[in-house]
Order: sequence, then C-alpha cells, then structure tokens
Amino acid sequence: MSKRVIPRVDPRISDDAQLLVRFNDDHQPEMALRNALRDASLYRSLAAYAETGAITITVLVVRDALEARVLARGIEQDWYGLAAVRDLRAVGLEVVATDIEEDGQLVPFSDRHAEVIVAAYPADLQPYNDQLSRAARKAIRTSQLPGYAAALRRFDPRHNTRGGLA
Repeated sequence: MSKRVIPRVDPRISDDAQLLVRFNDDHQPEMALRNALRDASLYRSLAAYAETGAITITVLVVRDALEARVLARGIEQDWYGLAAVRDLRAVGLEVVATDIEEDGQLVPFSDRHAEVIVAAYPADLQPYNDQLSRAARKAIRTSQLPGYAAALRRFDPRHNTRGGLA
C-alpha cells in the first residue's frame, strides 16, 4: 500500500477549533508512538520538515464536543480525546491540515484530517523502519516517548462515546 501526505489550507484550524484524537487502536502512548515514528518520513511533504520528517498525532477537526461524540461513535471509536488548537499551540505544538492518500485515494474524513506536530524527526537518528534492529528501534522510542506522551496527555480526559470519562 502506498501512502502519501499532502498539506492543505484549512480555515477551520483556528485557535478555537477542537481536535479529536481517536484512542481505540493506540490508547497506549508507546503504540501510538510506534506508528508515528514509522510514518515520520511521510511528513517530509511539509516544507518545514522536508529534511527529516515529523513525529505527529493524527487528529480530526470537529466543531464541538457533541460533534466529536457523534463522529467517534460513527467511526466505531469507543474512546477519544479533545483539545483546543489554542491549548496545543500554547505549549509549542503545531497543527497542520493534511490530506492522506492511500493507493491514490483519499482516506475517509480527509476533509477533517490534521496533524499535531510533536517534533521534527531527529536528524541524528536513523529512519525508523524494519531495517533497524529491535534494540535500535526501542532506543528511538525511549528517547521520543516523554515528549510524545506529554502531547497525547493534552487530549485528556478520555471520553467514551456512551458519555463517560476514563
């Protein structure tokens, strides 16, 4: 499967915008980080990260908490988190609208898709892929986990589509 990230302009990504992160498949920061590191080179399509790529958290733009709950339920995600763009920017995180193509087709909800840039992929690290030893991949994850976990915590508390909190 070929995957491509395409930056786009989205006027909805203002300080007041709400961003939804899905917690079903990557509720543990370690698992989410693995995915982010694996995909970091895809973000070389973003001008500011052309040399190294970026470590990101994938989000969807929503109007408010009600729309977030309806959307999460509709895409069969039991757990999700919300954060305001303003709050993410206040701690130095960047938000960029992106389209994601898989095999030449836009993924579902691409019109709502964005990335929270946690960090540039460190230039002094080898690309995170299967060619690295398990120990090398673990060392990369260990070095990046504190910042990544802190960024994910910005989406707490976790909400359940049935109305509860984690």
